[in-house]
Amino acid sequence: MAKKLDLELLETTIIQLIKDNLTAKLTEIDTEKNDGLTLDPIPDANYFRTFEEEINNVNEFIYYGHDVRVTTGIGPASKQEFTFMILVFFSTMNNETSDENRKKSFRYTRAIKEIIHSNYGNISGVSTLKITDLEPPDMQINENSPLLKSAGIELSSSIA
Repeated sequence: MAKKLDLELLETTIIQLIKDNLTAKLTEIDTEKNDGLTLDPIPDANYFRTFEEEINNVNEFIYYGHDVRVTTGIGPASKQEFTFMILVFFSTMNNETSDENRKKSFRYTRAIKEIIHSNYGNISGVSTLKITDLEPPDMQINENSPLLKSAGIELSSSIA
């Protein structure tokens, strides 16, 4: 029996696609740009759904999660409309200029979008995925942690 798609399976599928492809995509972008600015890979252990204690000791990580906006329809004809956010956070401690940090934001966002685009056929069961770029404000986990920049995407769709 085939698995019924739900948000849990969708989340697992998307995050696994990113884990499997992000390092190669970052290397590809670094090679293409060839300007000395390199994007740090994100180890599998640095993917978080909550701002847990382990984040305090991490300079680069991915934060992800979903939000069910509304369920519409009646009975078996109902569907869940949702958004799924994937953000890369990276430290500004490497003395990069604000221009370099801006470029890193663009490149991390591009990498995630290209992974979703090239693996679109592997994300089944959802209506068309709308992809929106995100660039949330800088943040600091606590007063002793470095300032973190972030960038990423939001996916919007529905599951029947």
